[in-house]
Amino acid sequence: MSAHTPGNWYAMTAEHGGVSDQANVFSDHETDGEPTFIADTLPLDDEVPLEQRRANAFLISAAPDLLELAKQFKATAEYYIRESRKSSDEEGARLKTVTLNMINAAIAKAEGRA
Repeated sequence: MSAHTPGNWYAMTAEHGGVSDQANVFSDHETDGEPTFIADTLPLDDEVPLEQRRANAFLISAAPDLLELAKQFKATAEYYIRESRKSSDEEGARLKTVTLNMINAAIAKAEGRA
């Protein structure tokens, strides 16, 4: 189980209720009655364009969903690897094993274990 902030994460931009130069990420999980702050994409040198910061905020906000998707895909891949080995589909099992290794690496990175 991941120890990241629970709840739906969302990007707060001007188009989504924020101020004009804002590109932050929050969670519906409340801290002291307020949404929990996750990330601010404001660069220290102010060189990253707002459009790129907004895209980064949307990508960050999808992280918990992508992690859950990877976990579900991992369970599916593990099932199909077991079934492929039963039917002697060696190439299929190999490809699924490579995919599963990539999934495990991504999940470990997302959970801070890599």
